[in-house]
Amino acid sequence: MAWVCTGGSLRQFGGASITQYCYSQYKMVTIALGWLFVVGVFALAYATAPGGTVLGALLALVLGTAPLAVLLYIVNAAARRRRARAALRSAPDPDGSRHAAGDAVAPVREEP
Repeated sequence: MAWVCTGGSLRQFGGASITQYCYSQYKMVTIALGWLFVVGVFALAYATAPGGTVLGALLALVLGTAPLAVLLYIVNAAARRRRARAALRSAPDPDGSRHAAGDAVAPVREEP
């Protein structure tokens, strides 16, 4: 099971520390779905209200989901970094030098 950690155990002034909160991935998905439900109900209520418009409801929907998208992007940064490192490690390295593959000798240009 994966864990999502926010904050960190950092030392503050006078020896006080900030506690670290770790939530399971399932709990974070539940919170995200709850947020989407609330935003959807709000947009639906705005669209069906006597003074509401569909454009206003779409704007509320977009502005309500934008913070969630940013939060999920930040939370998944560590997983993206791990996948990129794993892809680099599994890439073939023919000579073991950990340098980019290329021609060993530059081609010589022949004059016509």
